[in-house]
Amino acid sequence: MIDMLPCVQEFYLLQSLMAEKHTEQFKKSHEKWEDDVWKYKDRFTQKLGEILHDYLFLICGGEARHAISKSQYYIPNIPYGGARSESYDKLKQYNPRQASDVLIKLFSSPWRENSYGGAKWANIAQAVKMFYEKNSNPNHIDVIIDHCVDLSHNGGICFNKSEANMLRTYSSDRYIAFLDHKRKSKTIVDLVEKWQRNMWGEGHPFEISMRLISLIERGMELGIIPKVNLEIENPNDFSELMNYNKITFGEQGMAPLVRGHYYFYKGGWQYFARPIDLPTYETSKGVDWGKSSISPKVMDNTCDIHCHECDDIECEHNPAIKAEKHNHWEDNKNADNDEEAFGYVEKTPSFDIESHQRDTNNAQEYNAA
Repeated sequence: MIDMLPCVQEFYLLQSLMAEKHTEQFKKSHEKWEDDVWKYKDRFTQKLGEILHDYLFLICGGEARHAISKSQYYIPNIPYGGARSESYDKLKQYNPRQASDVLIKLFSSPWRENSYGGAKWANIAQAVKMFYEKNSNPNHIDVIIDHCVDLSHNGGICFNKSEANMLRTYSSDRYIAFLDHKRKSKTIVDLVEKWQRNMWGEGHPFEISMRLISLIERGMELGIIPKVNLEIENPNDFSELMNYNKITFGEQGMAPLVRGHYYFYKGGWQYFARPIDLPTYETSKGVDWGKSSISPKVMDNTCDIHCHECDDIECEHNPAIKAEKHNHWEDNKNADNDEEAFGYVEKTPSFDIESHQRDTNNAQEYNAA
C-alpha cells in the first residue's frame, strides 16, 4: 500500500517550486528546468489523482453497505454487512460519474448513528464527483487533490481503509501535523526547514523522490528558487504510485435509493417490517435489481413492527404497539405522502413513488445509452 504522507510532501513541494520560481526568459537552462518540473508534476499529479479517485469511490461503497440497518434509505445490490472487499468488488461494475450522485444522496439522508454515513461521507462522495466536473482551469486536478488529502470520515482521516489495499497513513498524527504545517507555511523555506526542525522539537526529514531532489538542487544552483536546507532520509521512488493502473469501472447505472426499514416515527427511530409506500423491488421495472440482501420474510406484506425487547419481528411482547401500527397503516395507507401518513420529523426528506420511478427510469435510460 502507498503511504499518503510522502505523497502529500511530494505534491506540495512541487506546488511550491512552481509558485516561487523566478525564471529568466530566453535562458535555456531556466526553460529546461521549468519544462522538466512541469512534466514531472503533470505525471505525478495525474497518477495521484487516479488512485485518489478510485480509492475514494470504493470506500464509499464500503460505507454504503451499512445503510440498510443504519439509514433511512439504502442502495439495492450493494452487499449488506460482510467484508468491505465485497462492496468494493460490486462497485467496480458501476459508472462513478452517475453513482457518485446516488452516494451523495444516500450519505446526505438521515442516519441513525453518528459513526456511520452522514455529512463527512457525503463530502467524500462529492470529491469523487469533482473529478467529472467541467473546469477550464488547467490546474483543476491540483485543486481536487488539495481538497481530497484533507478528507476525513467519522473515525478520522479517510486513508485508513486497508481493505482497499491502495492508500493508507502509517502515522495519522504526523500526516495531520504536516497538513497543518503546510497551511501555515508561506514559502518553500518555511515548508521545508520548519517541518524538519521545529515539529515536536525533533527533526522530520522529507521522504520525497530523487527526481524531485534533483530538480530542487538544480533550481537552487540556477538561482530559480531560494536556498533551502533539505534533509532527506530514505528517498521514496513512488514506483507503486507511478505504475498504478487505474480501475476500469463499468458503465452500469447505480439504482436509485430505496426507502429502508428504519424511519422517524413519533419522534424516534422505529423498525418497520417492510419498506412503506414503495413497490417491491423484485417487480420494479427499469433496473436489474439482482438478488436482494433482505430476506423474503421482511419483504412480505406484514405490518408488524420490530420488537425492541427480544429483537424478533414475529414476537408478541408488545401487542399494543403492533395493533397501533396496524391501525395506523390501515387508516393512512392511502395518504398522499409519508409525512402525512407517519408524521416524520421535518428534517426527513420526502420520498414518493413517482420520484422513485423517475429515478429508476433515468437509470434504465442511462444503461441503455
